[in-house]
Amino acid sequence: MKNSKVLALILSCALLITVAGCGGASYGTINDMSIDADIYNAAASNAVMGYMSNGYDEQSFRDMLTQEDENGVTGAQAIKDYCLDSVKQIYAVDVMAKEHNITLTDADEKTLEENKASYFESSGSRADFVKSLKDSGFTEEAFDKLQRTSLLQQKVTTAIFGKGGAHEVSEAEIISDMTGNFVRVVHILVQAQANSADFAEKKAKAEGALARVNAGEDFNALIAELNEDPGMTSQPDGYLFDNQGYTLDGSQMVSEFTDAAWKLAVGQNSGLVQTDYGFHIIKRLPLDEAYIKANMDSYYSYYAGMAFSMELSQVIAELDVKTNAKYDKVDIASFIPKA
Repeated sequence: MKNSKVLALILSCALLITVAGCGGASYGTINDMSIDADIYNAAASNAVMGYMSNGYDEQSFRDMLTQEDENGVTGAQAIKDYCLDSVKQIYAVDVMAKEHNITLTDADEKTLEENKASYFESSGSRADFVKSLKDSGFTEEAFDKLQRTSLLQQKVTTAIFGKGGAHEVSEAEIISDMTGNFVRVVHILVQAQANSADFAEKKAKAEGALARVNAGEDFNALIAELNEDPGMTSQPDGYLFDNQGYTLDGSQMVSEFTDAAWKLAVGQNSGLVQTDYGFHIIKRLPLDEAYIKANMDSYYSYYAGMAFSMELSQVIAELDVKTNAKYDKVDIASFIPKA
């Protein structure tokens, strides 16, 4: 069973500026190109709304901004730094694109136009769409840059690190990582809440299922008959995750499930494993070279993304970033939405 992976600082403040720069106030330079204040402010506004949608009210958020971590960094400074890091990512993407002669084509531009038109339609009109952007702290210009840069990043990742790319991640690397760092499991879930009136009944049902598993009944047949996890329908070959419970799509299994799965030998099933979802009976399946090769196409995007992130970090480290006095005066509290 999976929990959604929640970003610790913001929901989305990456990919918000292009190296071409634009007019208006500047918060400094990156490689002698302007950090546009409006774009950075959009990132900050989005960061604040990310907190507000994840349990903070205005007072608790203001309190967090003044609190210091073990290194003496306040919450406000941490958010500022994170958003600046997001700006740096875009410059690094551009550097990588230029190194490999990757640009947006006419077809790409048409795709962006069509996508934007669909946003207008779903919002009711262009004016309604622009208003919704403004309410979220974005300008239409910022939105356009986000879309363009996001598409460029996809092209860079695929062209450089994807299958057939200039620095393609090899099958051997993928096989080595997956066989050493991932498990594959299926399970039977009987949903049960500890404080519900039918908890004892649900536990008895799970115990009966375990008895049938231990008696040698076919595990897949029991999944089809008894399982109450809809995720097993969409992933009949099982869940793949590392020893922290992270799957290839960035979701995370609950810790009790992860711990129990990693204790199993291939082919072995667990006893009853209780989580907030209920009672699980887990069976570990083979994750060998033959299985990985048979499903290789579905793994390339994950490993290409990992390789891209590593290269991006190296490029970012080499950027020349200089902020100015206007940046120093940015007040994260000023981005709190007005009631």
